[in-house]
Amino acid sequence: MPFISHHYPHDHSCRWVEPFIGGGAVFLNMFAQNALLADSNPDLINLYRTIQRQKTNFINQVQNLADKTFVEKDYYEMRDRFNKTCISGQPL
Repeated sequence: MPFISHHYPHDHSCRWVEPFIGGGAVFLNMFAQNALLADSNPDLINLYRTIQRQKTNFINQVQNLADKTFVEKDYYEMRDRFNKTCISGQPL
């Protein structure tokens, strides 16, 4: 990030436009006050919208996961439950 951050605008009041947000590493490290974020992956955009609209609930859910100790078996059980909720990325 240090190499990229040298190219950030220093005026934090300007609008930051990120057409391919992906994991958001650049945006999350620049502290922009006004931003337009986009991506071609609708699932990723849905995740960011959920975080934006349900901050407290999202943080609580992530904290609950972080507080648990997972073993390999737990991962595969969670993955299997998730995979049963969709076919080829489409909800059932």
